[in-house]
This record gives sequence, C-alpha cells and structure tokens, in this order.
Amino acid sequence: MTLDITGAKDTFYGALCVSLAKGESLYYSASYASVFASLTINSEEALNMPFHQSLLQKMANK
Repeated sequence: MTLDITGAKDTFYGALCVSLAKGESLYYSASYASVFASLTINSEEALNMPFHQSLLQKMANK
C-alpha cells in the first residue's frame, strides 16, 4: 500500500485550530491533530477524512 500524504499538513493545522478554538489545551490539541492527520494518510484515498468518533477511539487506545 502506498501512502498519500497530500494534505496531511493542512489536516493537522485545521484539526489543531478547531481543537484550540473549542478551548482544549495545546497538548491535547496537538495530540488530536496528530492522530487526525495520521488517520487521513492511512486511508487509501487522500480525500477521506476520518470521523470524529474514529479519532477519539484511536486516541483512547494509545
């Protein structure tokens, strides 16, 4: 499987900004954004954005 990292940086920054805007800490927001970006590049198509619930499950399984 070839990973397509197109948009990973944009996804990271977008998720970081949303999390910070919701009042989360910088540490949590950076973790949230990292997981969000990793789920994006682990999908077979770059246009697939992960669901929020999938992201929370992955963060809980650290």
